[in-house]
Amino acid sequence: MRPRPALIVLWMLLLSVGLVLFLRAFLNRHTVYPTPETESAFLKNYAPRSVVAPFESKQFNSQWWDHETAEAGKGFATHQGAFQGKVAIRPEKGMSLMTALSDDVSTQLLRDGAQILSESGDPRGGFHFDYKLGKSYGAVTISPLKIYRSPTVPEGCVQAVVDIAFIEKWFPKLKSRA
Repeated sequence: MRPRPALIVLWMLLLSVGLVLFLRAFLNRHTVYPTPETESAFLKNYAPRSVVAPFESKQFNSQWWDHETAEAGKGFATHQGAFQGKVAIRPEKGMSLMTALSDDVSTQLLRDGAQILSESGDPRGGFHFDYKLGKSYGAVTISPLKIYRSPTVPEGCVQAVVDIAFIEKWFPKLKSRA
């Protein structure tokens, strides 16, 4: 008795669908989706505006933008984003502002329990931090201030753009520091 061609096609189709479903389930098992639990305490709490406020001219309304994105990955979840502000400052305060921003990042990372793996930079060229916090590895970059002369800022001040970017990857199998 010969197998019927329709029966062979049906078996091939069922086998193909089963293989696709198995592969999809296997691959999704290794995909890590971002959730509030995959975001570190540092990212949840970091806010540079309070550090910048003492350096700002009170006669100019600062403008701030911040954004954060999160995405799933194979074996890790990623959180990234940035803070950017336009403020009016006295030109001689720029280097002090950069130092204060760097000190604040370092202080907040340590307060939240991070291990700072590397720290580099200076007030003129900007700062960069690499860290490990729990099951996350992250980086923070404080770009050099961009200074502009502007007729809209008070006399004796310049417009400065503060730009801080971050990225963090959370790994479920990474052991947290005890």
